[in-house]
Amino acid sequence: MSFLNVDASKCTQCGVCVGLCPAGIVSFSASGLPEVATAAAGSCIRCGQCVLYCPTCANTLAFQGGEELVRAAELEMPGKQAGLNLLRTRRSVRRFQPEPLAKEELAALLDAARMAPTATNAQPVRWVATLTREKTRGVL
Repeated sequence: MSFLNVDASKCTQCGVCVGLCPAGIVSFSASGLPEVATAAAGSCIRCGQCVLYCPTCANTLAFQGGEELVRAAELEMPGKQAGLNLLRTRRSVRRFQPEPLAKEELAALLDAARMAPTATNAQPVRWVATLTREKTRGVL
């Protein structure tokens, strides 16, 4: 299995993955399909751009371990004004409700938080989640 796996039946050779790679390691092979040379694989910053933005969902990366990325083409992105409105109205006010979150809600939030970008997607973070005020006070 190579580092960048391309489904030849889906790939249109559009070059999106080649153009978006911030490390500049995705290029076209002699067959015309995108590839990452074995020698260049160590330079990958594991951002997943080549998979995320492939318009035909032809690409996967060996390090993904079977975890599917949500493809950009599958997401409804906010328009410019909606994005600006979100940024303009965001506040960091910590006035918490007295009721605890359900475990399912907490799990969903932690799952979303782990998607935050980190250098080379290494995710060198640690999360501590508590379910009661007493435990939260003890952690802080």
